[in-house]
Amino acid sequence: MKQLIAAVMLAASPALGYDGMSQQACQDAWDRFAQTMGSFEINGSGPPPSVVTIGSDGWCAIDTNQPHWNSSDMAQVGFRIENADAYIHGTGLPAAIALRIVDLKIGERRYSAQAHLRHLPASGMLVVENASLRHSDGSGIAAGYVLQGAYFSNVAGLQTSLAGLRMTELHAQISVNQRLLDDLDVDLSEINRVSLGEALRDVSRFQVDTASRQAFLRMVTDREGKLRVDITSERGFGWIQAVVPFMDTSGDQDLAHALGIAMSGVTIALAWEQGDI
Repeated sequence: MKQLIAAVMLAASPALGYDGMSQQACQDAWDRFAQTMGSFEINGSGPPPSVVTIGSDGWCAIDTNQPHWNSSDMAQVGFRIENADAYIHGTGLPAAIALRIVDLKIGERRYSAQAHLRHLPASGMLVVENASLRHSDGSGIAAGYVLQGAYFSNVAGLQTSLAGLRMTELHAQISVNQRLLDDLDVDLSEINRVSLGEALRDVSRFQVDTASRQAFLRMVTDREGKLRVDITSERGFGWIQAVVPFMDTSGDQDLAHALGIAMSGVTIALAWEQGDI
């Protein structure tokens, strides 16, 4: 599957895959997106009406100093689309979308964020490639992952398919330092060999082996370096599996049992490299 992700990433690279869009096409695409997402009622409303421009690099861009945006959270939102005409005219969904956010505020610092999403309807796959969150000091996250169950060809199908999407694999590298952990509100102070063993009590060594557990503990101690994460699940890991086991828990014993249920069929491999990022 890693080879599949690599092949899709090449096919979806901005130079090869995305349409050259006019400013009007950028505006029309955003207007349709805002209209479509309104039905999801995210935070009580859809994306705000916005003026969209096009940059010299070919990206559609929305500056967040417009009404209904909070420019203190981010400076600009950008996107590119493959199969834009079909989407704009309501005859199909994009084959791929590239998204980026400039000066995204997380915690006390500003990050750049980007992701490329490609839909493969024949195989029911949604591939998220080149997803990244990066600070200028080198800390951040780079990941790619695959979702199965994406059998939809229109917005109505998308809405009904969301609950059934299942992640079958994820490959990521996290460039860790203390400021990244602080910004992401990750507190490692209570984690040690005993607490980790208790948390993974119902998770087998075939799922998270000894080397991976040791790599995680070294990361907790060092807090400066690179953590490689590889997660696989043959049957797929969905939101129901991720959420339901934790809905009626109290205390560490219940949490450990819930984690064992949630991780059924999931394998996690970790590798840690201490040093400058």
